[in-house]
Amino acid sequence: MTASTADAKSGPMLTNTTTAQGADGGFLLSVREIIENVMRGIRKNRWWILAIIAAALILGIIIGLTTTPLYEARSQIEISRQQDNVTQVEGVTSEIDLRDPMYYQTQYELLQSQTLAERVVLELDLLNDPRFMGALEEGEEGLQAAVDPQTQLRRAGARLRGQIGIAPVGLSSLVSISYRSPDRTLAADVANAWAEQFIAGNLDRRFSSTNAARDYLEDQLGELRQRLEDSESQLVNYAADQGIVTFTGEEDEAGAGSGGTTLAGSNLQALNAELARARAERITAESQLEGGADIPSANASAGALTTLESRRAELQAQYDSLTETFLPDYPQARQIESQIAAIDAAIARERSRIATENSATLRRARLRESELQTQVDQLTNEYVGQQRAGIQYAILQREVDTNRELYEGTLQRFKEIGVAGVGNNNIAIVDRAQVPNSPVVPSWPTIILFSLLLGGLTAAGFVYIREQLDYTIQSPTDVDDVFGLPLLGSIPKTDADLVDAATDPFSEIYESYLTYRTNLNLLTDRGAPGAFMMTSTRPGEGKSFSSVMIAELLARAGHTVILVDADMRASRMNKTMSVGNRPGLSEVLTGNAAFDNLDLSPGSDELHFDLMNAGAKPPNAGDLLASESFPALISMLRERYDHVVIDGPPLLSLADAALIGAHVDGAIMVVQAYATKIRPVQNALARLGGANIPVFGVLVTKLDQAREAYGYGYGYGYGAGSDEDTQRGALGAS
Repeated sequence: MTASTADAKSGPMLTNTTTAQGADGGFLLSVREIIENVMRGIRKNRWWILAIIAAALILGIIIGLTTTPLYEARSQIEISRQQDNVTQVEGVTSEIDLRDPMYYQTQYELLQSQTLAERVVLELDLLNDPRFMGALEEGEEGLQAAVDPQTQLRRAGARLRGQIGIAPVGLSSLVSISYRSPDRTLAADVANAWAEQFIAGNLDRRFSSTNAARDYLEDQLGELRQRLEDSESQLVNYAADQGIVTFTGEEDEAGAGSGGTTLAGSNLQALNAELARARAERITAESQLEGGADIPSANASAGALTTLESRRAELQAQYDSLTETFLPDYPQARQIESQIAAIDAAIARERSRIATENSATLRRARLRESELQTQVDQLTNEYVGQQRAGIQYAILQREVDTNRELYEGTLQRFKEIGVAGVGNNNIAIVDRAQVPNSPVVPSWPTIILFSLLLGGLTAAGFVYIREQLDYTIQSPTDVDDVFGLPLLGSIPKTDADLVDAATDPFSEIYESYLTYRTNLNLLTDRGAPGAFMMTSTRPGEGKSFSSVMIAELLARAGHTVILVDADMRASRMNKTMSVGNRPGLSEVLTGNAAFDNLDLSPGSDELHFDLMNAGAKPPNAGDLLASESFPALISMLRERYDHVVIDGPPLLSLADAALIGAHVDGAIMVVQAYATKIRPVQNALARLGGANIPVFGVLVTKLDQAREAYGYGYGYGYGAGSDEDTQRGALGAS
């Protein structure tokens, strides 16, 4: 039966199990495998990891002890968004700059400028300060060697600029200025001087702008003054030539004239008023004259006429009263009648006088109106002529007003600039740098933390590279990926006695082999193979131990089992099982002993299988295995036993295992974890495949519990038996 046939037979049962496991927790299994690999790598290389981290710590301590101590002093300034303006006078610089976010970025750049660094060098006289010049670093020897003072200043400023630290404080307007030096006093001096010189430089720039503005405005004032004088002179000369006499009007807020009234215009306005009054008087006189002679004019007295008319009314009333009683010729009636006639004559005379007065008043009104109209016409002609000349006069007047406004505005600005220079600076020192008490370099917490980090990263890289270069089986889960074969069992490393391990059903090693037996039962539709060989690439991988364990577990399951030690070249089974050098396989194959006469006891009454040891070491084991006696022996054993377990020799470069495998159902490859190289196993499997020997799967042995994140035998088998209760139930059944 070939390997493909074995896989095909076991496929239906195995596929269902793995499919269910993948559907329930494939992702979690992958994560668990990753964690297992990491933990296994850490446990496997724990001493290397500790050594690397310890070396990093020692290196960090050495560096810290040999590092020159540096002291850091820190000052803090505030750059206000808007400066205090105690004078309420606008300065030369635009306030928009103070509210613009780019303003702060500009200030940060100015804080790190070469000019500011040179100001600090000059302020503290650092070129002659041994604390600064004596701490030159490698490559700065040219600082002292510079002969040109300007070059020396520039180089010292560049060095100081590279050592200063500028750090804005969050989203505030505060800026931290720090400086480190081996001298603690120098560190504080430089940090404070840097803040002070930055403020001084800012004031210098402001006053420089103010002075430039004053000079410019002073030149503008001279030009504007001359232009104002020239325009005023032209206005006066033109008015004199044209005979324009004006009365000055009111001035507006800017001081410009709001216009004036000429003499002709003023006279014309007064005459127009007089003419209007004369015309009104004439119209009144005409209305009175046309209304009747007895209507007095405004200037005539109407008192006498009114008195006469009132007296006549009284007499007429008396007369009418008497005539009602007496005859008209009654004496008293005739007397009253004569009085009425006299009063009528007086009334007629009074009305004649009033009519004469009204006519005279009308004549006077008409004459005055005519005279005023003549004067108004004359002044109107004169005023119209002046109005034509007034157009040019107004142009000259506006020019005078414009020049006056420009001159007075410039003069006011010139005065304001002088006052604006006394405003408070928008930059202030919040905290002055204090002389530090302890150095910041070396910082032991930082050194320790960095050393641990560096050591951890180095150790991680070392472990990763070492694991990548380690071509051994690190985990049972690697079997399928590396060899393309199913994992039949994962056996932990143990120091227990073989017989004790095979007879203690509650030990971890026993349960691991119980999983192995369960997986063997799933290999074929008839259960475990009838005859199979246990082999490995080299001695010492646990092949013989595993052969004894599986033989005992198969026997405990109620099967008849014989274990054949076929490693006739270097057998250790007789010592392991304490059976001595009794006849065995080599004697049967050579015909020196009959099988029925052999002692097949396993060396312990607690074991339930038969054991055929290797026997005496033959001169050429390969010839015996290639003889017809060996397949005849295997056929006979198949008939007598349910299972024939052959503890075969290691493959190496020998042909013994291939000769044995040709007469059994298949082979099981035993691989020692962390020790067996992958390439030899692949070569051995290729040799078995070339000989058409089926390989049922791989049994991984000697797993180190300290390297594994989880237990053994519970999840590495791909068949049933991974649950502990199931394991113990199977033991009870067996």
